[in-house]
Amino acid sequence: MTALENLSSLAEGHRPENDGLLGSARYQCNGVEHVGEEEILADFRQHPFALDGVGLDLSVTRSAALIAEDRALFADLHGGRIMRAWRVGGGHSPSRDLLPRVDVAFDNDLHQSRREWLAFRNEDHPDLSPALAQPLLDLGDALLSDLRKEVLRTRGFVVRAFSDGDRAAALLSVSILARDPERRPSSRFAVIGLSGGSKAYSVIDPVAESDWSPRL
Repeated sequence: MTALENLSSLAEGHRPENDGLLGSARYQCNGVEHVGEEEILADFRQHPFALDGVGLDLSVTRSAALIAEDRALFADLHGGRIMRAWRVGGGHSPSRDLLPRVDVAFDNDLHQSRREWLAFRNEDHPDLSPALAQPLLDLGDALLSDLRKEVLRTRGFVVRAFSDGDRAAALLSVSILARDPERRPSSRFAVIGLSGGSKAYSVIDPVAESDWSPRL
């Protein structure tokens, strides 16, 4: 099976054939990390990722992505097999039987930087065509700009980025400082994609619901 077939099988809660999901795989969704094949499959069986509406699917040797208007799956690959995955956007809520969450305050501004643009280094993403780097960054900057209308400050950096022909996808990590009196910090993932210059996708995790119980 191809990497995209493996990712599609996982999306629907099926075990990918021929060890398509590595037993030691890791998976992050809604701020919760699952480790191991069985735990990951259990989550997708309970909350399948709908393939209807996926408008951009692409893969290269080390990465694969399925992107729709409001949700996305992004994966690291090893020999075409999934070794790490991220689920971003709507359509899924974490289990309510998780251990109690404890927030740890983290200030990204301790180094006194006030940059608001998206951090990116070309050499970190060898599978991304240089010609598509700037259009992809422009899309990420637009996502952060829209988000900044609702919050006090954002920091974003490109975790993964790759392209196939004239299509590209990127996984972003976004740190947020809320505008509320408590100045609550949080982190979310986002996925952006370009499809041949004719279509763009921007998907970001919803705000995670939790009691604010910081520990310093």
